[in-house]
Amino acid sequence: MSSIAAFYGGKSILITGATGFLGKVLMEKLFRTSPDLKVIYILVRPKAGQTLQQRVVQILNSKLFEKVKEVCPNVQEKIRAVYADLNQNDLAISNGDMQELLSCTNIVFHCAATVRFDDHLRHAVQLNVTATQKLLLMASQMPKLEAFIHISTAFSNCNLKHIDEVIYPCPVEPKKIIDSMEWLDDAIIDEITPKLIGDRPNTYTYTKALGEMVVHQEGGNLNIAIVRPSIVGATWQEPFPVSPFTPSQDSLLCLQASVLLAQSLSDLSLSLSPLSPLSLSLFLSLPTSPRMYSCTRYIRAKFHFCFRNYLHQPWYSSLVSSGSMVAVITNSISIISSCYLRPGSIFYVLPVQTGKGFLRALRATPMAVADVIPVDTVVNLTLAVGWYTAVHRPKSTLIYHCTSGNLNPCYWGKMGFQVLATFEKIPFERAFRRPYADLTTNTIITQYWNAVSHWAPAIIYDFYLRLTGRKPRMTKLMNRLLRTVSMLEYFVNRSWEWSTSNTEMLMSKLSPEDQRVFNFDVRQLNWLEYIENYVLGVKKYLLKEDMAGVPEAKQHLKRLRNIHYLFNTALFLIAWRLLMARSQMARNVWFFIVSFCYKFLSYFRAPSTLKV
Repeated sequence: MSSIAAFYGGKSILITGATGFLGKVLMEKLFRTSPDLKVIYILVRPKAGQTLQQRVVQILNSKLFEKVKEVCPNVQEKIRAVYADLNQNDLAISNGDMQELLSCTNIVFHCAATVRFDDHLRHAVQLNVTATQKLLLMASQMPKLEAFIHISTAFSNCNLKHIDEVIYPCPVEPKKIIDSMEWLDDAIIDEITPKLIGDRPNTYTYTKALGEMVVHQEGGNLNIAIVRPSIVGATWQEPFPVSPFTPSQDSLLCLQASVLLAQSLSDLSLSLSPLSPLSLSLFLSLPTSPRMYSCTRYIRAKFHFCFRNYLHQPWYSSLVSSGSMVAVITNSISIISSCYLRPGSIFYVLPVQTGKGFLRALRATPMAVADVIPVDTVVNLTLAVGWYTAVHRPKSTLIYHCTSGNLNPCYWGKMGFQVLATFEKIPFERAFRRPYADLTTNTIITQYWNAVSHWAPAIIYDFYLRLTGRKPRMTKLMNRLLRTVSMLEYFVNRSWEWSTSNTEMLMSKLSPEDQRVFNFDVRQLNWLEYIENYVLGVKKYLLKEDMAGVPEAKQHLKRLRNIHYLFNTALFLIAWRLLMARSQMARNVWFFIVSFCYKFLSYFRAPSTLKV
């Protein structure tokens, strides 16, 4: 039997962030491998119209917990939802609940955090720093506590090229930052934020670094460990090989919004006559064929720079009226803009946007390492760290990097090529435009694609709104979307080197059975299989699409390709006709080409006439 699974048996465990992506998978793994654990406390803030218990039932009714219900039928009785609000300095936990937590908790997994890249510094400090400080204060009063595991991020020190498994000091002490947030007004905070975060890209990475400093300074005599995952992706092996990944509610809204947006645009284009002015303008605004590279350069460019995906959504076919679609498009981009900026959005949302033909270009380095780590790998390492910290009681706080780049690297260009190959076999339904995106490091080329493929359709759509007497808004919303996407560019244009000495040490301490049940050896990950399973998981569990619709989806893509070629040809002929009308040189070139083709054909016709 696994010693790690046996260790968690009979334990009372506190999980913060249990309603989020990582927290749900962590809770599922605990119940599935240690069904005899005593109780899991989860800190929950009730939503409008839902009690704490209703939120627990909603979590357990998801596909993720199907196996758990077989292994642990009384799982609902073992989840104790505690009202808490990490935005409050006292966490808003009642006295009775606080006493129960302090007297019973054996293990704490602190997963809660704000992971928005564009969050205001005050809010980011409250959730990522102050809340961590308050939880450490709680933990210091827990007599039965055996381990406190803090989930940070591998990008907390992304201003460094090589990152060791140590806590790096921040220029300003966390206590001073916490105190200043209590009395400074928002205008001053906005002014000093760029100076405080320095060469870090956003408040998320900065406050996660501050949170680590708080853990180091105020951990006292607690048995503490820190886990630093990189970009957390869908599951690899558990609980399903074809991942029914369960993103957080905000991430799910973001994905649904992007799919809904593209679906609405698709319905709009299909509801118009193919030769209508709007339809013609939309299709003429599509990029032309790839630049005329030599054969070798073209293949290399396709491999490195093309990131074409096909993700489609049949949920909203009834929204055909243009009035409804205007509202849908507006709401969709608003949700996307508000939910986009998260680490996992690089791996979840960008493919959806690109596959629907809405996002056509991204400034990214194809040879940069896409340091994606499956969520079940992160959970396995976290549980192993909890066991090792409680049983072996290290003398100092150990940091564990949960990354893939050093051991089993996959590059953004290669990942895009593999996604493209998978979607050629398994396309999703009803794309708006031919899925294509250009990954380029050239800012000028990126601006060109933005103008041609993003702003131009938005301007045309706004013109259509004006003609129909409605308020134009697409250009403004498109600018918001591109701004949020630009904030992800920092992470897709750089590579980092993370040392993994502690992670490898921990792996050597595990028994063969523990290594099997709690596998976090990313060297065994086959990226091609992982990406194929990821695509299948999106199709089956998120978009609810049937494999029986694949042939029709392929036919739809062929129609889009033919339309693309037709209108590009029409655009070329129109431009060439205008050029001939204004330039004698263009007419001379045209007559030379026609004459040459005529003579060339006559040359082959003459021998055939002689044979007759």
